Amino acid sequence: MAGGATRKSNRRVKAPEQSTSNAYDPFRDFEGGPVELFLHKVFYHVRTNFKLVMSGVVLAVLVLIGAVSYRFYQESQERKAREAFDELVGDPRLGESVESTAPGARLLEEYRQNHSTEGAQRRALIYELDLYRQADEYDKAGDVAKKLAELLEMPELRAFYYYQSAVYYEKAESYDKSAEGFQQMLTYAGDDPFMKALGLFGRGRALTFKGDAEQAEQAFGELWAIEEQDQIQDIRAAAAAFLIAQ
Repeated sequence: MAGGATRKSNRRVKAPEQSTSNAYDPFRDFEGGPVELFLHKVFYHVRTNFKLVMSGVVLAVLVLIGAVSYRFYQESQERKAREAFDELVGDPRLGESVESTAPGARLLEEYRQNHSTEGAQRRALIYELDLYRQADEYDKAGDVAKKLAELLEMPELRAFYYYQSAVYYEKAESYDKSAEGFQQMLTYAGDDPFMKALGLFGRGRALTFKGDAEQAEQAFGELWAIEEQDQIQDIRAAAAAFLIAQ
């Protein structure tokens, strides 16, 4: 061609051939039942991923050892707490005829600080509650009973100690706290008609003494509305007598 022009090539570039070979299957020619095949696959996986499998096994063993060690530690701490408390209960500062509750309360507080297990906390609070009750320090007794209620998980026990706190607050003429304690008791008492009536009567009393006539009337109204009257006759009678005396 003129001018030295180059000729375009008519040759076509061939596309690379795609591999059609199948992935290697080490169990393709295996002869045996499904259970044997499963076991062979498991052991094959273990062999080919030995480091990963061993890391998992080591981690699982370490977790198990940690859990067992923590359980033994907890049991050891609880045993020490019980032994320390057995020595504590004979202290004269926790006796029935103490002149002041302050030394005994400090002793129990020190015990709670030294022993943090749930059992130790409950034991110390129960003794502190009894200490204040014997000394007629009802406001402090109400505080301790409330702490116990908050510490416990079983709804029935929580209701019981909230009831105790409400009664002690009522004796201390702390009617706001008493009404709240009876309300908390009702929250955890469930559908038991006797417990419900007991809580409503107490709440109605506390609100009456507080001077909240509207809320007190509501509490007594809920008491009268309880259908299972046979189980709460005594409470209803006591509530009626209370209202007549006001």
